[in-house]
Amino acid sequence: ATPTVQDITMCPNWCGADYALVLYNWPEEGPRNLPEDSSTLAKFLRPFRSAIGVYRLPTTPSSEGTANLKPNRMLTSVSRVNSIAVVEGRPHLIVGGSDTGSLSIWDLRESARPPRDSSDVEHSELPSPDPTIAHFQGSIWNLPIFSTDLYASVGGSRKGKAVVLDEEGAEQGGTPHHAEICCLRSSDAQNGDALIFCLDVSGVVSFWRVLERTNAVLKTALALQGQLSLGEGNRLFGDYLDASYLCVHPQQQVQFVVLSSAGVQQTGRRGGKSGISGPTEGPKKLELNRFRGGFGGALGEDGGDLEEFAITPTLEEPVCGAFCPFLPGVLLVAYADGDLALFDTALSVPVTHWACAIPQTPNRDISVAWSKRRPSVFFVKCGTALDVWDLCENVHGPAISLDVARDLGLSGLPSPSTSLSGTASELLIDTHGRPLISYGGITAVVGLPAAYTTPLQAPPLRTAWASQPMDELLKIGHERDVYPTLEKLARKVDVPIDSQVERDVLVGVLAGMQPMQAST
Repeated sequence: ATPTVQDITMCPNWCGADYALVLYNWPEEGPRNLPEDSSTLAKFLRPFRSAIGVYRLPTTPSSEGTANLKPNRMLTSVSRVNSIAVVEGRPHLIVGGSDTGSLSIWDLRESARPPRDSSDVEHSELPSPDPTIAHFQGSIWNLPIFSTDLYASVGGSRKGKAVVLDEEGAEQGGTPHHAEICCLRSSDAQNGDALIFCLDVSGVVSFWRVLERTNAVLKTALALQGQLSLGEGNRLFGDYLDASYLCVHPQQQVQFVVLSSAGVQQTGRRGGKSGISGPTEGPKKLELNRFRGGFGGALGEDGGDLEEFAITPTLEEPVCGAFCPFLPGVLLVAYADGDLALFDTALSVPVTHWACAIPQTPNRDISVAWSKRRPSVFFVKCGTALDVWDLCENVHGPAISLDVARDLGLSGLPSPSTSLSGTASELLIDTHGRPLISYGGITAVVGLPAAYTTPLQAPPLRTAWASQPMDELLKIGHERDVYPTLEKLARKVDVPIDSQVERDVLVGVLAGMQPMQAST
């Protein structure tokens, strides 16, 4: 069966180059019965449900086209992996979350092995005449070096109860996830170490650190740092949140946002059950200003009040989000019904809301990402459509709209079907500001004009206005006469020098945007 792309991430600066990691999942088809004369490669792949292809990216910023069909490595898993993340600061380590609630680690420093069938280890067959198949018959395969399933055996003395270890190797209790893991993300490295955020569909979030030790049985392992449940008290769904996505604030390890059937929820690792540790970290829920219906004051057909309220339609759920890496708390959220919203997480309502801005919707397979080179540029992919937005050029709609099947010469591949039940990440932005997209099982690098990958070095004429923070406008001696702002407590984000001018322009653009944008 043809595998589908489930997630894409990047392994930066590994052995002097950047690599794209593409997660493939095979469809569920029941037992895979193979003929006795099947090849060694087919027998080797039979038990695996997921594989991660490691592809070297072009080094030239202007390069484009389909990625190399021959991966440098293939990382396999017998469980279905739904999301992957590269540990920030340690690009050789890849963590994956599975449908069984377990986490696995792959180490690119481990020696790759050729495919060998366990029932016939000594058998070696001639390479295939097809060069692509012959490549997969070579030494490119890696198995996980660690899985949290191992903790069940550690707790064998407790009648099979799974036990999680802390950083010192002490037992910490049961594993936190009893449902399918849907999203895995790595925070930015702080003090030389990163934190792994793991979200399952029930709304449980766990936090892990990767341990690399030389004098231990498990040289590489995951240490649980804590957990919280965002679904507690959600009586409508029995504490089941139907979560789908997680976004971590840039350059910190505390605050994060979860997207689910309950909307956009902001919380953190501190502050008890509420998850919020202070007034400077924003509201707990970020909402759109639109009527959802079915609540207090609704009337039935006979004119009386409705005793039961209607559940929010699935199409209004947020399905994907991304933080701007150049500003603290600027969050872009895509909704299944085709809406886009731009939030400042210090406020409970969006800075602006683009209604019906995403083509080929309703669809839950929507991916959004910010440019890593230009602060005002972000990308939206849905189906065959790829939109490039430039807020310094146009705040009402995308600057470029591409049809990836037509414009990249991929029209011969099977088109993705519109989905209302599943989610996938099909978009990645590399260090040069180029989008990588998946379509029909193929990953392609999309070349863009230099104007969309080179930061602005001078403000555009229409945005060249002078601005001052509100705190600087207060007269000396009258600071206590006005409502205090939180400007002095705002978290700072380190920005490259060549992007600081455009970052300041974006701040002014966001301040002048209208809360509701007309659809185009």
